[in-house]
Amino acid sequence: VIYERRFLGNRDETCAGVETAGYQAVWLNGMLVGDEMAFCPGILWYLRKNRFDLVILHDYLSPTGMLASLYMRAYHIPFAIHADGGVKKEREKVCIRLLKNFFASKACAYFSSGRVTDEYFTYYGADVHKIYRYPFTSVHADEILTEPLSGQEKRKLREELGLGKQIRDGRLVLYVGSIIHRKGVDLLLRCAKRVGEGAEFLIVGGEATTKMKQWIRRHGITNVTFRGFEPPEQIRKYMRCADLFVFPTRYDIWGLVINEAMAAGLPVVTTDRC
Repeated sequence: VIYERRFLGNRDETCAGVETAGYQAVWLNGMLVGDEMAFCPGILWYLRKNRFDLVILHDYLSPTGMLASLYMRAYHIPFAIHADGGVKKEREKVCIRLLKNFFASKACAYFSSGRVTDEYFTYYGADVHKIYRYPFTSVHADEILTEPLSGQEKRKLREELGLGKQIRDGRLVLYVGSIIHRKGVDLLLRCAKRVGEGAEFLIVGGEATTKMKQWIRRHGITNVTFRGFEPPEQIRKYMRCADLFVFPTRYDIWGLVINEAMAAGLPVVTTDRC
């Protein structure tokens, strides 16, 4: 597995632990582009050195992915495109759509996580007969509750997590995700203001921005608690002890936390943008 970069600019997580995940990881050096992409000419060295039977591109529209695609097309190296989600944009610029079509239409296969991703691929020129579905989830069978925890079990777990008495005894609304505008955390804060003492809001995934802190102080919000980035095993505990999961995202390609929340027995409120 060849990675363009070790860190994402819009997430707290790092790629620590990848080396022990059971496969060989390669880290390219290159110029970072935005929060998630990079331009790494070194990818050509790996494509020339190895006689791969198939190359799977995860981000075919990153500068590195486009360079690799052009090289493989020139030297007849078969490649597939993988996506765990995708949203077609019918109002984008013609030049952007043509660019996507140019790079998406020449793969020998497409790995799709579901119907919406199928539509994304075909919209940008993929042959529908070359699309293959695969199951996409972060939830293992032994992590799925047969029924939600009882109120007593939830209070005990909240105490174990070091949550304050106010949260331990109240109705707990949970959000898990990055603290960025796209995820809609500002909308959740407005909800907390309207709900007031009717519920406690726990936001896990990062610290409040300066702007959020100022807004909270200005409106006298007392029912919101932020917790920083937490590992997956801790996230499962937060989900199991909550009463409701809210994911007010403005745009998410998938939103795996919804699956994870449901596996923990939580009712979910979200948008139609993921």
